[in-house]
Parts: sequence; C-alpha cells; structure tokens
Amino acid sequence: MLIAVTRAVSSTLAECELTHRPRDPINVANAVAEHACYEEALRSLGATVVRAPPEPTLPDAVFVEDTALALDEVAVVTRPGSPTRRREVESMAKVLSAYRPLLRIQSPGTLDGGDVLRVGRKLYVGLSSRTNRGGRFPARKNSSASGTMK
Repeated sequence: MLIAVTRAVSSTLAECELTHRPRDPINVANAVAEHACYEEALRSLGATVVRAPPEPTLPDAVFVEDTALALDEVAVVTRPGSPTRRREVESMAKVLSAYRPLLRIQSPGTLDGGDVLRVGRKLYVGLSSRTNRGGRFPARKNSSASGTMK
C-alpha cells in the first residue's frame, strides 16, 4: 500500500523560511487550494493520504519532506538546520512511527530533507546552510526501533 503523509497549509505560510530567493507575496487561500489538488493527485495515483496533525503556528510545516525521509526499511527523522523548523519534527515522527522504525539525526548534525536525492537505493546528500556534514549518510542502523544516525 502506498501511503503519502501530508500536512495542512498553515495560515502563517506567508511567514515561511526563505534561504535562496527574495520574499514574494504568498496567497494562502491559493496555497490551500493547490494543496488540496496535490492531495487529490496523490489519491488518484492510488496513495492513501495520511495527514499529520496541523501545526497552525509553524509556517513551513506543510513541507513534510524536510523533516523526515521515509525509506523502505526505516524513517529518518531529520534535524533541520533552521532552528524554527525543528519544532515540526516530533509530530512527524509520531506519524511515521506507525509505519517504520525511526532513526534520528543527532546534534550537532543537521539534515534538511530538501538536500537529499534518492536514486534507487542510493541517497545523495548535499551540503547547504541547512545540512552539515554531521547530518550526512551513510548511517549505521541501531538495532532498536528508535536509533541514531551517526
């Protein structure tokens, strides 16, 4: 079964983190409508859409791919380089723990899911202002259901 985890668009989306471009106005109502189309597209492809709990005070929380990597065997709970994004992680971990054992990036490592590219069974992790060397792979899987990435 294909499962897609999403999260509702926050009404504070216009206050989201920006790193690589100037701020443009964001129409939150349009973003909500586009997100509904995105979820419908996932369903049309046969995915079961599971919504993580809303995070109305966290503008970037809709970008769930930054806070966790869902792999075949495990889910890697990231440690975003932006401190404000770290508040999103635990609610995502709770959702993913129903489907996969969890591994976690530990301090001082940082990893933003947007810096990860999966090609087959290989992960390519870029370095950025949001991902440092301490957050990179390869990882050793801990034998417990909640391990650490080192």
